[in-house]
Amino acid sequence: MDFVSVQSASNPLLKKVRSLHTKQGRHEHCLFIAEGRKLIEEALSKGASITHVIISKSFYKAAEQADLEALLLEHGLGKLSITMVEDSMFKPLSTLENVPEASVLAVIKTPEHKADFLNLKDPLVVILDGIQDPGNMGTIVRSSLAMGVSGIIMTKGCVDPFNPKVVRGASGALFQMPLILNLSLKDAVEKCKEHNLKVIAMSPIAQKSLDQVDLKSGCALVFGNEGNGLDKANQELADIKAFIPMNQASESLNVASSCAMALYESSRQRGWNYV
Repeated sequence: MDFVSVQSASNPLLKKVRSLHTKQGRHEHCLFIAEGRKLIEEALSKGASITHVIISKSFYKAAEQADLEALLLEHGLGKLSITMVEDSMFKPLSTLENVPEASVLAVIKTPEHKADFLNLKDPLVVILDGIQDPGNMGTIVRSSLAMGVSGIIMTKGCVDPFNPKVVRGASGALFQMPLILNLSLKDAVEKCKEHNLKVIAMSPIAQKSLDQVDLKSGCALVFGNEGNGLDKANQELADIKAFIPMNQASESLNVASSCAMALYESSRQRGWNYV
């Protein structure tokens, strides 16, 4: 496996990596970043398409590249060149607040998104409307994979799922979870109904508790924006409105927590028979 040492910050590859810190850059190049060996290993195990690997000089000196080489070889990437840069040059490539000296990142092709999961038998779908916080989005994707969600639909107002903070928060789940992006909420709901899915809007003012709703058949759970939730007009797009029962001393739940609890209930009803 070849190592290429880059000495200039104006190198085209490094300029491209820095552009991937922005949504515009990720969209333009159809690429995103995964940082750290563990996340790269997750990406490889899920079949992600890695185009470049960049390491710091400290990573090389610590001999950690031997494990990385073995990992890449194991996944058929023996011909992939590894780019090495000085530690000071690696820091602008990273999106971490505190960049470890021994650092590694991978550049990955953005996967194609298809609606195939809507054709599954009794799929469990999550619709996210206007979720803004990358931490919430990453946690929701991670919880969705853990609880057997078939796929996630994200509306136009959502944070980019390939934002580096989302990628880290999802902890590898993003490489496996099918996504449909950039629909309006109305179109997302209509698409689910076209596939005979029951659409359930999560609302704290609903009259029916989620545990009273049949979640065993094909359905889609709709979660709204962190600050405002789903407005009344959007709630009316759903077939059913439901709330998560909780202690009255608590005013509300974080959207990521609400999603995790709702998905736990759906998995409980389904007998943990994950897709």
